[in-house]
Parts: sequence; structure tokens; C-alpha cells
Amino acid sequence: MHRVSVSSRQQSTAIPGRKMGGFVGLQIFGPNRLRHVYSEVWHPLGSSHLAHDDGGTVQRTSAHVCATEATVVGVEDALEFTPELSHGEKAISLMVALGICGSVYMLTKPLTLSAAYACGMAVLCGCVLFITYAYQIEKKYRVLKRPATELGGMNSKWMAVDAVKLHVTVEGLPDKSKACIRHAFHCLHGFGSHTFSYSMIQKKLAEDLSALVSAHDFCGFGLSQRPHDGKYYSMRFHGEAGLDIIEQLLADQVKGDATAMPAVKKILVGHSMGASAVAEALIHDEDERIAGVVLIAPAIVCGWTTPATKKQSQSRKDGIINEFLLFIDSMFETEDSLNSSSSSVGSKGGKHAGKIVGDFLRVFMSLLRALLAEFINVIFRVARPILQVAIHPLVFPRQFWSSGLSQAVRKLKIQASMDWKRYVDGYRMPVLVENWEEGLMRFVSARITARNGLLHELRRVLHPENTMLQAERLRDACNKRNVPVLIVHGSDDGLVPVGNSHRLVECLPHASLVTLDCGHCPHEEMPQEFIKVVEQFVRSKL
Repeated sequence: MHRVSVSSRQQSTAIPGRKMGGFVGLQIFGPNRLRHVYSEVWHPLGSSHLAHDDGGTVQRTSAHVCATEATVVGVEDALEFTPELSHGEKAISLMVALGICGSVYMLTKPLTLSAAYACGMAVLCGCVLFITYAYQIEKKYRVLKRPATELGGMNSKWMAVDAVKLHVTVEGLPDKSKACIRHAFHCLHGFGSHTFSYSMIQKKLAEDLSALVSAHDFCGFGLSQRPHDGKYYSMRFHGEAGLDIIEQLLADQVKGDATAMPAVKKILVGHSMGASAVAEALIHDEDERIAGVVLIAPAIVCGWTTPATKKQSQSRKDGIINEFLLFIDSMFETEDSLNSSSSSVGSKGGKHAGKIVGDFLRVFMSLLRALLAEFINVIFRVARPILQVAIHPLVFPRQFWSSGLSQAVRKLKIQASMDWKRYVDGYRMPVLVENWEEGLMRFVSARITARNGLLHELRRVLHPENTMLQAERLRDACNKRNVPVLIVHGSDDGLVPVGNSHRLVECLPHASLVTLDCGHCPHEEMPQEFIKVVEQFVRSKL
């Protein structure tokens, strides 16, 4: 029996509960510990922020934009902030660069000033100038940073899963009988996103299905902790954390009395990269806790040998380039214990030549993945300080996010229900979290290098039974546990080809595919239609 503590500013109680995989404790900071800066949808922006005095009461403080450590900067002002160096600061950067170059010249004392020497000095001066300039800009960005708890919303909780604090948003029916809850959803977001992605559907889905609907930020994104240990950035960890979060939230509602908890069907929802985390949770769900899964534009690579539908074979917009890039993305799928026998996805009675080509591609991609991982690992170690300084000017501006989101979603679809600027800033908000850029680099480094080392990949090549794609392992898990799968994909998805989902639904038993007239984010672009599809799936399959 494992004791789980629940604490807030006013109370501290201990609640017994069963031992859960990955859970060593739970700590929830209640509403009195939150600093609310957003008030609509998820965190609509305001030009001031809320602070708490020692008694826990909320007080509004004014915000002024000024890059000094003594200034309190509101969230809206912080997101609008564009750092600029004063003439004095620019002069300091120039003087430092000239001083270093002058010192090098005095130390070397060349007899003749060659062209190579002059070029070298120019490069040195440029590098020093860039570093000093970027350092001063970075200092201004860091003034805007704040603890994650100051950016949480009304429905935010911080839950410790395996000693790592995850930011969780929850919608449900706390003011009604707990017996009416029959379904519990947990949502996992895609790369570059966070729980804001589900804010358009979370409350409505909870109301329509009398369900508990939760979501959490992956480590490295949103408001969750950014630990050093690479295991907390794996897809399996976050998939299983979703199940643990559901069970703990349900246990909290009945005050830890497991016998009073009604039979609740647990459903995992994953978008893009989050779908890979859902798949890992299902593959390793030996206790059969998962009742169903919803995959939104899943970034789960389905092999080329899977037969496409007749419609897809006649008219495919994907192209071989997109398919190859999606196959490259399988480097992010590698997890522990690949223990099933090898076979091509969907290659039922396929030709021997196709199997040979498939095996060759597996070996080639394994070695390529290993070499690429080693190269990126070296780059990260050498360039880490420079990357940390350079990432803010690149990622902080609104235009960066607006351009990226315009490629992922149909802008007009979003604008039908929300102001585009508010939508973009909802995605941008976590850049204000302390160590945000460090967490992003840790995530990318861990996902690419943690399980893709050269020796590990060579072992996988020598033992072909361990070279199965995630789609193949997911197929075996669905066969074994009879878990229904709903796949929802936008017909105009420019990031993950819809053809991949057509092959995936043919590969997976008990799977159905619904395509909506939208881009990469059906739950954001068409929330009402998406909710209807999920409700129909739940009522017919669960």
C-alpha cells in the first residue's frame, strides 16, 4: 500500500491508495496556490497579473514593461516585449570585441599582416560581438521569466508522478454525485504544444459525457517540470503517467475509498506525438486499464508495405517525400522492451521480395538513426551554451509561432471561434516559464539519443525480432486486449500525411477512421464536430 499526500495552502491530509506504476507520490497545489493570469478559454491574456499575499488572498498588481530586475511584468506585456539594446549597451559589446581582438593582436604580434590573419581577426571580432550582444539580449529575456505556478489556470493542478511535477488541467463534475462519472479521458498533446491544445474541447466533452477529462504537459513543454533525467522525456513514461493521473483523480473524488469508486472506463486521447505516447501505454498495459483510445493525426509510422485503400492508391497527395520523412520520424518511437516477433505491418501473405526490401530498410534506418543520434549528441554537448542564448530570439517572437501554426491548421477555422492572436499567444505562453529553453533542448536530446545509441542500434540489427515498428507492436496489443481505436485525421493535414492513418486503420483491429475537413489539429479547428465523433465512438464502442 502506497500513501499519497494531497496538500494545499489551507490543508494537508494523507490519502491511502493502491501502489501505481510510476507513482511515488502526489502533491496538488489547490487554487489558493495558483497565480491566475488568464481567465477565458484556458489563459486569456491580461495586462496585469495576480499575486497572493501571505494569507492566500488574491491581489491585483500593475504591470510595467521595463527590462530591470526590480520590475514586475504582466503576462500580456511580457509576450509583447521586444528587447532592444541601448546605445550604451551596444558600445559595451563593441568595446569588448575590440578589446579582445586587440589583446590577441598584442599577444601574437605578427611580423606581417596577411590576408588570412586579417580574416581570422575579423571572424573573432564578429563572434565576440555576437556573443556579447546575444548575452545582453538574453539577460532582458530572463527578466520576463517566472515560476510555472504563476501561469496556471483555474483548472490547473501540479501532480508529482515518480517525483516529477506535471502540470495537469482537469474538467469534470466535482459538484455532483461521483457515481455519474462513467468515463475518464486523459489527453496527451503533440510536439511544441501543451494542455492549451485541449482547452477547446475539455469542458464540453466533460459535460456532454458526464466524464472526467484531464490533460497534462509533457516534460519540456508547458508548465511541467524539466528534470535532468532523460527517462522522464520518453513516450512510455507520459503515456503511463496519463493512466496514473486518471486513477489518482478518481481516488481523490471518493476520498481514497477504492470501494466507493464506480466502474470508470479509462480512455487515452493523443494528438500527433501524443498518439505515440498513448500507443506505448497500450502496448505495456499488462493490467488492461485502458478501455479505448482516440488517436488524432497520429505520428505513428505505418510501414510502406501496408496496402492503401483503393481510393488512396488512385489519388495520393502525400508523395514519396512525405512518406520518407514520416518514416524518418520513427526515430522518436524507440522505447524499452521490443519483445514481439518481426513482421511487416499489414503484409499478410505479402511477396518475399517485399519482405526483403522491408528488412533492408529496417537495417538501413537503424544504422542511420544511430549515426544521426551520435552526431546530434555531440552537437548538443558542444553548442549547448550557444543554443540556449540563440533560441530566445528565434522562438520568442509571435511571428515564429504564427507562421508555424498557419502551416499546421486552417487559420479561418480557428478564427471562427477565437481571435488568432489569442490562439497564438496561448501556444506561446510557456516561453515565459523559467528554464523553458533548457527543457526543450533536454526533450529533443533525450528523445533522439536516449535509446538510439550506436551499440543499442547494432543489437537491434543483429536481433531482427527487436526491430518492430511501434505500429506493429500496437497492432499486437490491440489484438491481445481487444481495445477499440478511433483515429481522427484532417483531410488537409500538411504535417502528418492522412494516408498514413488510412494504412494504420487497416493494420489495427477494432479501429475506425474519421476524416474531418481541416488541418493537423481537428480538435482545435473543429471542436464541436470532433466532440460529436468522440461521443459517438464512446456510446457505440464502450
